[in-house]
Amino acid sequence: METIKNFGKWVKAKYVASSNAFKAAVNSAWQSFAAVFGIALMGWITDVAKWAGEVEGTFPSVSPVGKAAVAGAASAATFLVTYIFRTARAKSSPYAGPKYGG
Repeated sequence: METIKNFGKWVKAKYVASSNAFKAAVNSAWQSFAAVFGIALMGWITDVAKWAGEVEGTFPSVSPVGKAAVAGAASAATFLVTYIFRTARAKSSPYAGPKYGG
Protein backbone atom coordinates (compact mmCIF):
# COMPACT_ATOMS: atom_id res chain seq x y z
CA MET A 1 0.00 0.00 0.00
CA GLU A 2 2.89 2.33 0.76
CA THR A 3 4.22 1.82 -2.77
CA ILE A 4 0.92 3.01 -4.24
CA LYS A 5 0.95 6.11 -2.03
CA ASN A 6 4.53 6.89 -3.05
CA PHE A 7 3.66 6.43 -6.71
CA GLY A 8 0.70 8.80 -6.32
CA LYS A 9 2.92 11.42 -4.71
CA TRP A 10 5.49 11.01 -7.50
CA VAL A 11 2.83 11.43 -10.21
CA LYS A 12 1.43 14.53 -8.51
CA ALA A 13 4.90 16.06 -8.19
CA LYS A 14 5.64 15.40 -11.87
CA TYR A 15 2.27 16.90 -12.88
CA VAL A 16 2.80 20.03 -10.78
CA ALA A 17 6.26 20.50 -12.29
CA SER A 18 5.08 19.90 -15.88
CA SER A 19 4.46 22.55 -18.50
CA ASN A 20 1.22 24.42 -18.91
CA ALA A 21 0.76 22.79 -22.34
CA PHE A 22 0.99 19.32 -20.77
CA LYS A 23 -1.55 20.21 -18.07
CA ALA A 24 -3.94 21.58 -20.70
CA ALA A 25 -3.53 18.41 -22.76
CA VAL A 26 -4.22 16.15 -19.76
CA ASN A 27 -7.30 18.20 -18.89
CA SER A 28 -8.63 18.02 -22.46
CA ALA A 29 -7.86 14.30 -22.75
CA TRP A 30 -9.75 13.18 -19.65
CA GLN A 31 -12.74 15.33 -20.57
CA SER A 32 -12.87 13.93 -24.10
CA PHE A 33 -12.55 10.37 -22.73
CA ALA A 34 -15.46 10.94 -20.36
CA ALA A 35 -17.59 12.50 -23.10
CA VAL A 36 -16.93 9.85 -25.76
CA PHE A 37 -17.34 6.95 -23.32
CA GLY A 38 -20.49 8.51 -21.87
CA ILE A 39 -22.06 9.02 -25.29
CA ALA A 40 -21.27 5.41 -26.22
CA LEU A 41 -22.88 4.16 -23.01
CA MET A 42 -25.95 6.34 -23.57
CA GLY A 43 -26.41 4.68 -26.94
CA TRP A 44 -26.29 1.28 -25.26
CA ILE A 45 -28.76 2.40 -22.59
CA THR A 46 -31.11 3.51 -25.37
CA ASP A 47 -30.83 0.04 -26.90
CA VAL A 48 -31.69 -1.50 -23.52
CA ALA A 49 -34.73 0.76 -23.21
CA LYS A 50 -35.92 -0.34 -26.67
CA TRP A 51 -35.34 -3.98 -25.70
CA ALA A 52 -37.40 -3.49 -22.52
CA GLY A 53 -40.35 -2.32 -24.61
CA GLU A 54 -40.28 -5.34 -26.92
CA VAL A 55 -42.30 -8.48 -26.31
CA GLU A 56 -39.53 -10.75 -27.53
CA GLY A 57 -35.97 -9.88 -28.32
CA THR A 58 -32.41 -10.38 -27.35
CA PHE A 59 -30.63 -8.28 -24.81
CA PRO A 60 -28.26 -5.82 -26.51
CA SER A 61 -24.64 -6.87 -26.24
CA VAL A 62 -22.18 -4.47 -24.73
CA SER A 63 -18.46 -4.37 -25.10
CA PRO A 64 -17.18 -1.89 -22.54
CA VAL A 65 -13.62 -2.70 -23.53
CA GLY A 66 -14.37 -1.70 -27.13
CA LYS A 67 -16.13 1.48 -26.05
CA ALA A 68 -13.23 2.32 -23.73
CA ALA A 69 -10.72 1.64 -26.54
CA VAL A 70 -12.51 4.05 -28.88
CA ALA A 71 -12.75 6.65 -26.12
CA GLY A 72 -9.07 6.13 -25.31
CA ALA A 73 -8.04 6.61 -28.93
CA ALA A 74 -10.11 9.78 -29.16
CA SER A 75 -8.65 11.16 -25.94
CA ALA A 76 -5.09 10.29 -27.03
CA ALA A 77 -5.63 12.22 -30.25
CA THR A 78 -7.09 15.11 -28.26
CA PHE A 79 -4.07 15.06 -25.94
CA LEU A 80 -1.63 15.13 -28.84
CA VAL A 81 -3.36 17.95 -30.71
CA THR A 82 -3.80 20.05 -27.58
CA TYR A 83 -0.20 19.58 -26.48
CA ILE A 84 1.22 20.47 -29.90
CA PHE A 85 -1.07 23.48 -30.28
CA ARG A 86 -0.42 24.85 -26.78
CA THR A 87 3.34 24.33 -27.06
CA ALA A 88 3.44 26.11 -30.42
CA ARG A 89 1.27 28.93 -29.16
CA ALA A 90 3.44 29.39 -26.05
CA LYS A 91 6.55 29.72 -28.22
CA SER A 92 5.04 32.07 -30.81
CA SER A 93 2.66 34.28 -28.84
CA PRO A 94 3.03 36.42 -25.74
CA TYR A 95 -0.38 35.11 -24.63
CA ALA A 96 -0.05 31.43 -23.70
CA GLY A 97 -3.65 30.91 -22.57
CA PRO A 98 -5.00 30.02 -19.15
CA LYS A 99 -2.75 28.59 -16.48
CA TYR A 100 -3.52 25.22 -14.94
CA GLY A 101 -2.79 24.68 -11.29
CA GLY A 102 -1.25 21.64 -9.70
